[in-house]
Amino acid sequence: TLCHFAGSACCGAAVLRLGGRSGSIGFASRRQLVDTAALSASFLAGCYTMNSCQASMHLSLAHALRAFEPVTTLLLTAAFLPSDTPSARRAGCLLPVALGCALSAAGAHGP
Repeated sequence: TLCHFAGSACCGAAVLRLGGRSGSIGFASRRQLVDTAALSASFLAGCYTMNSCQASMHLSLAHALRAFEPVTTLLLTAAFLPSDTPSARRAGCLLPVALGCALSAAGAHGP
């Protein structure tokens, strides 16, 4: 996982450095750079907590929690960005995801 993120960071830095010269790719302002850095830090924190979960609990439970992320995203969007909340019909599409996570987490975990 660390090698994957290091490689992704190098590729992203190269694209921003090389693409910034043409003007099509890059940061338009310092504010955009700060926002991107904050989003990157929160993504890194999420990856760290996911890896910590996998180290301290059974793998199937950790992946059930990971599969529940779309539902969590929907709830956070409804709480913090109510104008961007999808319709009830679209939100209902996540019902099978939530049920699948509940069913996979309900069974016995471990050998």
